[in-house]
Amino acid sequence: MEWYGWAGRIIRVDLTRGKISVQELPRDLALNFLGGAGINAKILYDEVGPEVDPFSPE
Repeated sequence: MEWYGWAGRIIRVDLTRGKISVQELPRDLALNFLGGAGINAKILYDEVGPEVDPFSPE
């Protein structure tokens, strides 16, 4: 299978601390979750708990 547009990395931007980091993206995420929107939704689901207020700075 051809991988067009695959860089294998994501950029994380922390607006509170003003920091930017580049992280490797596991290839299985790209296989299991279609496109950037799907991968971003998966990361958000895994990292933000249900108790977090949507309007909090977390």
